[in-house]
Amino acid sequence: MRYSTWQRLLIPVLLVSSLIASCGKDNPAPTPTPPSPDPGTPTEVPLKTQRINRFIVEAMRNRYLWNSGLPSEIDITSESDPAALFKRLRNPQDSWSVLSDNIQQTQGEFTNETRSYGYELTFGKFNNSENMFAVVLFTYPDSPAAKAGIKRGDIFIRVNDMEITMNTYMNLFRFPNVSLQYGHLEGNTIYPATQTTTLTGTEMYLDPVITYSVIDRAGHKIGYLCYSDFVSKSIGRLEKVFSTFQQQQVTEIILDLRYNPGGEVSAMAKLSSMLAPKSAVESHSVLQTRIYNKEYTEYLRQTGTDVNDYFDPSVAVNLNGLPLYTLTESSPASASESLILCLKPYMTVKQVGSSTAGKYCGGSLFQPAVQQGGQLVPDPEIGNWVLYLMTFKTADANGKSISSSGLYPDIWTSSLTLPELKLPLGDPLDPFIAKAIAAITGHSTPTRIETKSADPGFTLLRGLTGQPETRSGWLIDSTVMIPVTGASR
Repeated sequence: MRYSTWQRLLIPVLLVSSLIASCGKDNPAPTPTPPSPDPGTPTEVPLKTQRINRFIVEAMRNRYLWNSGLPSEIDITSESDPAALFKRLRNPQDSWSVLSDNIQQTQGEFTNETRSYGYELTFGKFNNSENMFAVVLFTYPDSPAAKAGIKRGDIFIRVNDMEITMNTYMNLFRFPNVSLQYGHLEGNTIYPATQTTTLTGTEMYLDPVITYSVIDRAGHKIGYLCYSDFVSKSIGRLEKVFSTFQQQQVTEIILDLRYNPGGEVSAMAKLSSMLAPKSAVESHSVLQTRIYNKEYTEYLRQTGTDVNDYFDPSVAVNLNGLPLYTLTESSPASASESLILCLKPYMTVKQVGSSTAGKYCGGSLFQPAVQQGGQLVPDPEIGNWVLYLMTFKTADANGKSISSSGLYPDIWTSSLTLPELKLPLGDPLDPFIAKAIAAITGHSTPTRIETKSADPGFTLLRGLTGQPETRSGWLIDSTVMIPVTGASR
């Protein structure tokens, strides 16, 4: 019988297989071990994770201010941790862009509608010790802290029966409850106090209009306002405050931005429009210009999209460019810095204090989306993710921008001492306010309130506040939907 080539090859194989099978009864052959995967070969991650990765990459390629520095090839199929991917892609200059998997919490932080105890804190450290203490900067109106009688300058030395350290200080912001033990300053030493208090966190709107007043000095009526966040919901209250200033015929304004990390572009434009000369507002003059990445700038040019923000004539009250004195330390950033920078081409603005944070850019919230009925809607699978991404720099009407070193003050003063932090906001003895009043009236400033010793046994930690990462210097424009393909369902 003749065999085809494949038949001739097959028969010896079958014969050998039969021999192995028959011999195996007495001497079984070992089971072959499958080859190990190459450790250098990346493992493909679940499709849902790939879609989150794709969302991050698409947003950053299209709108990120530093998109030119992104790698040309980004493998979204093997990265199991979207947060790690984002951190690798984030530019070293960018300490502000944030990725979150909780859009409700993030949006609440941006609108000041969130769960809170209602206090803002700074911290100090005891010398020769790891232990720390918290100092109240202010309390929000009608908050649990305010209702408990907590006030500016109060000191806490223990939280939930634990010493306050770098490992425990965030417990002051964790929920649902917090137990606090007071300390009191005597001479140059902070001693434990017997007083304690317990707070329960509440879902609430944190009203950024902290306090306001009118200060009469040497024939001047000076309107003082402490404003903690640029939030659109606060505009109605701001208009009422400025109406009060108008009724009392104030001659100058002191705007306290020392604890203001920024906020919404729209709120900054509204407040600027209340302060600016009436002529600039009514003529809809340019307030600021946005500078985007090269590709998005070209897209806006081709579509004829305006990159300017303008004064808003719809505001209910306008102070017509009264001389403005802004109080600043290192916290004012983004929207606070933009307001100072962008009003200067139109009116007298004097900055009192120290340099600002130097956050020279702003961004948008990006949310994953899908097409539904011809419209983009939040992605039902990964729509809880959100990316706060830096997308533009700002410049004033003359093209001047904020530098990374911040805005330098016209009138310098050093940070408050611990005894001075006990002065209520708006107190004319506050050295920052006193410097502004002196510049307005031409009178000398009062003597500073110092600690009793050059070495008080503790150091105030400037810049440590416990604020959410999203609010650490923010200038936010809008929410942008990013379509993400490849649904895993």
